Amino acid sequence: MKTRSVSWPLLGACVALTGLLTACPGKRPPSDDSLSLRFSLPEGVDRNNLWVAALYYPLEEGGAVGKPVMVGSTPASYSGAANGDVQMYLSGYVLRQARENAKCTTRFLTGEASGKQAVSVTPDTALTCKVEFVAYTASSAGTGPTLDSLKYTSNDLYSFASEAFKYSFVNVNADGTRSTETGTRTAGWSLVRREVLNPSATPQEYLVTMNSVLTADQAVAVKLREPRDPYKSQGLAGGRQ
Repeated sequence: MKTRSVSWPLLGACVALTGLLTACPGKRPPSDDSLSLRFSLPEGVDRNNLWVAALYYPLEEGGAVGKPVMVGSTPASYSGAANGDVQMYLSGYVLRQARENAKCTTRFLTGEASGKQAVSVTPDTALTCKVEFVAYTASSAGTGPTLDSLKYTSNDLYSFASEAFKYSFVNVNADGTRSTETGTRTAGWSLVRREVLNPSATPQEYLVTMNSVLTADQAVAVKLREPRDPYKSQGLAGGRQ
């Protein structure tokens, strides 16, 4: 019985190729870990038929914004915390579905920064999927928010980024006020918190930061408040909204 022999040059090439593949592993996909977030509501709010939800707005063809897609929701009557904060669970499976949806994960440059002035994104190849938080009234689970049912919103968000990046842009409002926003995002999913300052020397200028926070800082409750001007509500002292 004859046995096939492997030539040494071929064997050496195979070993070299194996070593190359081992030394240069592919880029690991970002994690889609499940998590729980806490939300604080205004004191004394009526929680009957009130729901807290996480959702994203898909970007349709032509730049139109589609109907919100729910990522998670929970009744506000279920606090889950001694101080009355509402706890909501976000499934890693559902988060992965969101980031794999091309209508959610888009280039930051042409998505979140669309329509802004003096835009700078480094690197400009970064993709993001932005999940927002709202509270709304509904008679049953599975009913999404509408303009009429919307009660509270937050300027914080949960964001996926294809890679770590930093950015800045200028936003000019209809009333003549301007805001300069800067921010950093970490790769993968992160909670992004908003800070606003209104220096007294430039009352028409607002300084906004939107930065990813450390995982440990995600335990701090996300504040839900009545929809309102995101700049003027800060006052001169500024601070968290």
